[in-house]
Amino acid sequence: MSKKHLWYKCSTEGVQDQHDVDVDEAVKIINTYISEFKDSYDNDEDAISATVFGFAKTNSIFIEISIDTRQEFRIKYEGKEPYKLLFLNLSKFYQKEYKLDCKTTLENVTKKYFEETDEDFRTFFDQIKAEEVKARGFVS
Repeated sequence: MSKKHLWYKCSTEGVQDQHDVDVDEAVKIINTYISEFKDSYDNDEDAISATVFGFAKTNSIFIEISIDTRQEFRIKYEGKEPYKLLFLNLSKFYQKEYKLDCKTTLENVTKKYFEETDEDFRTFFDQIKAEEVKARGFVS
């Protein structure tokens, strides 16, 4: 069974939860946002509404995608990073963002987010640089 995560979008009213989606639906959503991208918008609020969205596992673990152009994208991952302090298991805030210039790379990084555990995805996301994504075989 495919994992599902909450699709959300940003709008003038703030973040709006949509519904749970699987990885195939997530890729379709990405392609819809890219195909509906305009070169200009009437105002900043309209631009954000039309270009910023994400997929959340929880309120504190999610990826957020921004469509900058039809060929340039930003993907941000926020989550928690576990660590030990003496005998305590704690977690700290984790956030990293990459700019990507390949739609297939964006799709494949999103697929890994859906398929991997939080810890494995964070490790993957922490070690990549946008230029290295292609070299590591994440582009089909």
